[in-house]
Amino acid sequence: MKIQLLLFLCTFSLSLFAQKTVSGIVIDKLSKEPLIGASIGIEGGLDGASTDSIGHFRFTTDETGPQILQVSYLGYQTAKVQLDLTQNQANLRISLEETPTDIGEVVISAGAFEASDEKKGTVLLPLDIVTIPGANGDITGALNTLPGTTVNGESGQLIVRGGAANETRIYIDGMAVRNYYTSPAPDVPVRSRFSPFQFKGTNFASGGYSAEYGQAMSSALILNTPDWPTQGGTNVGINSIGLNAGKTFIQERHAISTGINYFNLSPYMSLIKQDLDFPTAPQGGSAFAEGRIKSGDLGIIKYGGQASFNKVSIAYPKAPYETDAFSMSITNKNTRAYASWRQPVSDEWTLYAAGQFETNNDQFTPSTFSTFEVKNQAASGRFNASWAPNNRFRWRNGGEYNWVKIQSDFYPDPLNMSTAAVFSEVETYAGDRLVVRAGLRGERDFLIEKSNLAPRLSAAFKTGKDAQISASWGHFYQTPVDSLLFRNTNLDFERAQHYILNYQVTRNGRIFRLEGFYKKYDNLVRTVPVFNNSGNGFAQGVELFFRDRKTLQWGDYWLSYSFLDTRRIHRAYPISAMPEFAARHNASLVFKYFFSKKQISTSMSYTVQSGRPYFNPQNPEFLADRTPTYHNLSVQVAKLTSIWDNFTVLVLSVNNVLWLKQVYTYRYTAIPGTNPQDYYKQEIVPPARGFIFVGAFMNIGDKRKTVTKEEALE
Repeated sequence: MKIQLLLFLCTFSLSLFAQKTVSGIVIDKLSKEPLIGASIGIEGGLDGASTDSIGHFRFTTDETGPQILQVSYLGYQTAKVQLDLTQNQANLRISLEETPTDIGEVVISAGAFEASDEKKGTVLLPLDIVTIPGANGDITGALNTLPGTTVNGESGQLIVRGGAANETRIYIDGMAVRNYYTSPAPDVPVRSRFSPFQFKGTNFASGGYSAEYGQAMSSALILNTPDWPTQGGTNVGINSIGLNAGKTFIQERHAISTGINYFNLSPYMSLIKQDLDFPTAPQGGSAFAEGRIKSGDLGIIKYGGQASFNKVSIAYPKAPYETDAFSMSITNKNTRAYASWRQPVSDEWTLYAAGQFETNNDQFTPSTFSTFEVKNQAASGRFNASWAPNNRFRWRNGGEYNWVKIQSDFYPDPLNMSTAAVFSEVETYAGDRLVVRAGLRGERDFLIEKSNLAPRLSAAFKTGKDAQISASWGHFYQTPVDSLLFRNTNLDFERAQHYILNYQVTRNGRIFRLEGFYKKYDNLVRTVPVFNNSGNGFAQGVELFFRDRKTLQWGDYWLSYSFLDTRRIHRAYPISAMPEFAARHNASLVFKYFFSKKQISTSMSYTVQSGRPYFNPQNPEFLADRTPTYHNLSVQVAKLTSIWDNFTVLVLSVNNVLWLKQVYTYRYTAIPGTNPQDYYKQEIVPPARGFIFVGAFMNIGDKRKTVTKEEALE
């Protein structure tokens, strides 16, 4: 017995001595985001582990000598890595590439637009957004190169498939953001308050989106923040309109990023002629801080906040009958704070909870009357529970609550609005070729005292190894906008029904997509002769998209085209007509090429759009006139280099490089004292013919001298 025990202890000791440790991180090849729950193991053995909430793994093994490490993750190609287990293997960095869609991996794509050959809903990665010329680093500007959108240069907001800007809702980490855009000035485009680098990807649902999201009749823009910073360090930048700096600290279980930004267009506008006069050029600043905390082995807590301040004063062209030109000064203060928690509580269940609070204060000073203020506060909360017993079935349930309080000097009482919603949605495979998603969303608006139920159904069928058809249908409700509710709360939800059919082929780095849609509007608010929900309308069209990342070794390009036929009668429309924000034809080309030896990234975008309707009081046919065709050719060049041994990007970007005159729309004003009535016609044009951006951005501590094609083009 003693001999047997001694032999056991000797064997156990030798086993402990022979064990080797294998550790590292698993990331997505393109986005560089960590992959949570990837499986890692020695091929042919039993030793292995799964990645945690930041993509890390660690395990010990008795295997020795040359071995193969196998890494797998649903929707990605399995990777095999050669190991030498004569010693520990630490700090492995394993990149997985998404699997080209094949039988057994069917993805619902109708409405949920994919601008890359990634199968998830990701449209544009952060670097993709900032390298699209003409977008000026703005998320919604970049989305205007995709089918389904219409350029409205005078507003800068996202217009989708014949729907007004307020019919698109923007979500960050599942929560609807009230003040996504900067404060509007008449005929001057707004921008996103958020940097593309605050998000790991952009999901643009141009219709037929999940029951998880509501209060939008046309589309949903879904933005998700990264779970964990990819690297620490300091970044600084200087450009033709301002300065920025940021710092990221990473510890084992906690990470925090901070940043500041200052802009002042006075020097720029003194060099580049403006078509509008700016007594006070746009100027302001912002600051943010975001943190991440590991919760258990696989959970993550996110928190953060940002604040901004900006001001501008604009003097508009004077009409012939005016003694003084109209001017408007705007001062804005904005804050947002948020927190979220995601935690797998078992192999099958995952819980998610989030909350946010926003404030926005606008002070307007027009030349025609005294200063007035518009303030709003908004808060929202969300809870989700997901059950996925296997890779072929997922059941999601959740609820949300949204509250908004708006105070305006034009109205004696504030507007208090609150809505509550619950949803349940099942997605499952019905065989290897068919996947079905069915959901139901219920909402209650406590101001108008109305409720709704919105059923939604989507499906995709695999027609071949690389091709599939996808379809979607659903009801989508929306509470009337604030400006209407201030005057009348005796209204009902506005409603749209979506019908979408999609065909998509993905093969060898290329994607071709053809989609047709029909959208039926009901219960639209009319304001003439009285406030009611008797309005209606429709939008229908066809969209084409082709992207090729294969033909050119160092190139990437995409083409998109949209045809839109839409009419509606709503608000003060006397008859059904195509609305002012819609255009029948829209086409875009985006081309990128990377010169690897010289580390120079070049890109070009060209958008052409047919004229939009505008109201001409001298034409008896309502909204029958059209603006000139819109053209915009923009270019960008970036030099990737190293300054003082720190990775640096030098950028030159020119929007509307041909300096063409762009007329967004026309406005007619009655000339007083004339009989019969005469009208003055004013062109609504950009503040300047084009925009030139020059900048230098440095990552201090990043020792890279070169980048890959994916890093340069994405």
